[in-house]
Amino acid sequence: MPERFPCPRLNAHIELTDERREHIVATHVDGQNVLERLRQTFEIPDVVMKDRVSGEFLLARVFDFPGRPRHIVGIVLRDEPAGVAEARMWVVTAFTARRLPREGHRWQA
Repeated sequence: MPERFPCPRLNAHIELTDERREHIVATHVDGQNVLERLRQTFEIPDVVMKDRVSGEFLLARVFDFPGRPRHIVGIVLRDEPAGVAEARMWVVTAFTARRLPREGHRWQA
């Protein structure tokens, strides 16, 4: 059963499937409490950007990690299937990053 995180900034709930959770924990995110940090990122992000082409959303929040602060970044896609009243927002991936992409060619605030 997918987990759903509230995201007031996008006025939606963001779905995290079991498959995406396993992918994130196994390959991208270092550290403890990744799901709690991801929940906090979606609930109160420091940064929200949108990909100009794909429409993906990047949500990020800074957390203290051993050695230095790092961003938890969640990439979210909005599916709007025909005939469905509410769009589906779901996590594509999540990872840690020292820096975020700048606004520009791909991402816009």
